[in-house]
Amino acid sequence: MFCCGRQAVRRDTVGPAAQLPHDVSIMALTWNVGNAPPPDDFQQLFGDIGSTKPDLVIVGLQECAYEAEFEAFKDQEKPLQKRLKLIKDHFLRRVQVYLGMDYEPVVINEFGEMKIAVFGADRVVHGIRGIKAGREATGLSHVLANKGGLVGSFNVGDVRIALLCSHLAAHEGKMDKRNANVVEILGGTMGLSGSRAVDILGSHHHVIWMGDLNYRTNISITKHPLAEAEHEVKFKEIVSKVEAQDWDWLYANDELQNEIANRRIFCNFKEGPMRFHPTFKVLRQPTLAYLEQRLPSYCDRILWHSQPNVQDDLAMMQLEPLTHVATSDHKPVRGLLKLKTRRFKGLRLSKSTHSMQECIKLQVVTLEGNNLLASDRAEKSDPYVIFESLEELLVLKQKYKTSVKKATLNPKWDNGGELPTLLTTVRSASELVDHCIMMHVFDSDLTSKDDYLGSTCLHLADLGSGSQLDFDLPVMRFSRQEGSLKGVIRILRSSSM
Repeated sequence: MFCCGRQAVRRDTVGPAAQLPHDVSIMALTWNVGNAPPPDDFQQLFGDIGSTKPDLVIVGLQECAYEAEFEAFKDQEKPLQKRLKLIKDHFLRRVQVYLGMDYEPVVINEFGEMKIAVFGADRVVHGIRGIKAGREATGLSHVLANKGGLVGSFNVGDVRIALLCSHLAAHEGKMDKRNANVVEILGGTMGLSGSRAVDILGSHHHVIWMGDLNYRTNISITKHPLAEAEHEVKFKEIVSKVEAQDWDWLYANDELQNEIANRRIFCNFKEGPMRFHPTFKVLRQPTLAYLEQRLPSYCDRILWHSQPNVQDDLAMMQLEPLTHVATSDHKPVRGLLKLKTRRFKGLRLSKSTHSMQECIKLQVVTLEGNNLLASDRAEKSDPYVIFESLEELLVLKQKYKTSVKKATLNPKWDNGGELPTLLTTVRSASELVDHCIMMHVFDSDLTSKDDYLGSTCLHLADLGSGSQLDFDLPVMRFSRQEGSLKGVIRILRSSSM
């Protein structure tokens, strides 16, 4: 292990990667603890671990600060004591004790009242590599540790995954501020994978985002006749829908799903079916009852985002609130996900000139941007595009980038020296079908660091069955669309064709 401040990550395994199961099971728990001691029995939170046996356990906590007695851990066996020394937080120590020696900590990332931890089972932990952690505070002066986001990032085999826990701005009427928090968190945690200052959505195959996102029930979304009524009237209306188990009505009036549907934030994120009661604001008791001071809302969420070439590789198998947990004004939410592991094709070890000559080359024939983000004071940018691969499809130590276009939001490049030829590590077109090319757009600055304008992912599946691929793709920056890239890419040469 090595530690940096309140971040701790497992040291990468030395030697060849371990054989991973085809499917990795993930248990994700998010909970606003309410700054109160959790229940004595952690089976209330995690169920029977001996029965479910998830490969990864992800714990995201908010408002987790309470008086605790650490001496109680001294009676644990020595091997477990060794692991407990790596964990500072009382709650996360209790998680390790409950999971036992079959699990070890992979990432522990703490910042004030927020925590995220990943525990890995023996059969997968040695296949986890490239572990990194980051954080961004969105509280008062961007320093106060009550709001913000924490990230853990690593490879499971060839698949790059980021796990993010956040606590966004509270209170009704603050939706725009919550959206701004998301942008700020993504902007403050760039560069966790690779050397480029790219957000985690542009640098990972999968992102799981969990936490107290604080989006509220807002009946004005569906233009409900009581939208302008007093708080007490709206409260009774919402509670009546909860009691009637009218989940579709509640979800239709949920701020977050409405923002996603209208592509204002969390674009291209997915969520499991919300066929249960809102988790906030509840009485601290083992049955469900709401405090009248707040409208019942789905504040506690688990979302995920996947690149097009692995779109079906991560799925939510079960999503549920833990109603019986009685110590907080939020009910925990627990999800069970399934992740497909992959071994992407490519000549990983052969770097000889002869082997490279046998590999496919991809030529970017045309490329143009439309309505890209303005980064300069003159409401223009000087854009250029960098081409990268998340799967080592492209031969490393090569620069794959366009020329810079000056003072435009609608650049056009042609293949007269302005566009790169991409040297791949595969020999046949059929091997391209599982791969994608990431296109990262930057604004060139002479006096400061180049600004990140967004990313898009080109899935090469259709190129595997033909020699040319036309594309028109949205450029995404901090989970919002900021223009598009349109162009043509083709197979230039392959000795096997």
